Amino acid sequence: MEWWVSMPKIELHAHLNGSIRDFTLLELARALGDRGVIDFSQVEHVILKNDRSLSEVFKLFDLIHIVTTDHSSITRITKEVVEDFASENVVYLELRTTPKKNDSLGMSKRSYMEAVLEGLRAVMFCRCGFHSLQ
Repeated sequence: MEWWVSMPKIELHAHLNGSIRDFTLLELARALGDRGVIDFSQVEHVILKNDRSLSEVFKLFDLIHIVTTDHSSITRITKEVVEDFASENVVYLELRTTPKKNDSLGMSKRSYMEAVLEGLRAVMFCRCGFHSLQ
């Protein structure tokens, strides 16, 4: 193992939406496609691609905003993101997100943040501390 892999790291500016696992995004997008919310065939190749063009990146951002509109997805994504950073030996993480409101799914900005906190609490193998900006 290279010395830098095991070295403790800090992440001062990670975005929840920008840290979603490709597999998770693929799975959530496929489920939306099955429900007729999106045309999965139009986004599958962009998710699976490693070298995306700028227009494909923006298409991916649009998709991410669609899949991050329900509580269970937010909780799952948050948990996985923290686990992924922890697996890379990140010992301090500042995770950023913008609370979203979606009346049709019963999500308020408050319930969005509660889903994020639920995801943080679900992480089993690292110690999570919550710090208020107030």
